[in-house]
Amino acid sequence: MKQFKNLESYPSIENHSVELKSLSSSERGLWAEKIVHDFLVSKKWILISERQKYKYGEIDFIFQREQKVAIIEVKYLHNPWMSFQRLSNEQLLRLKNNFLNLRQTKFKSYDVKLFLCFVDRNQRIEWVNLADY
Repeated sequence: MKQFKNLESYPSIENHSVELKSLSSSERGLWAEKIVHDFLVSKKWILISERQKYKYGEIDFIFQREQKVAIIEVKYLHNPWMSFQRLSNEQLLRLKNNFLNLRQTKFKSYDVKLFLCFVDRNQRIEWVNLADY
């Protein structure tokens, strides 16, 4: 299973609000990815790929458990009322195209879902199933 690189130094649960403010935008994104990664691994999902480029662009994660595959885009969310402004129409189109392509090629015999995960500074994860949009 792949592991995150250089994330050990990112904020832990304790004092995360103060520490998160000192991180760059990309570092906060990596922190949010680690939260989602750790949550799914704790639920016995197996990491297939992380931050890998596919035909239509990068996908943050692909996880598998039994005959289910989850394609996941992760966003750190500092203002809940701005959640969908964090994902541009172009990025949504690339995600959906990757989802359709992977579902028809690599994961034909799997139940494949596409999720957008918002992680807030309190480590809460909100899941949005994008396959229906």
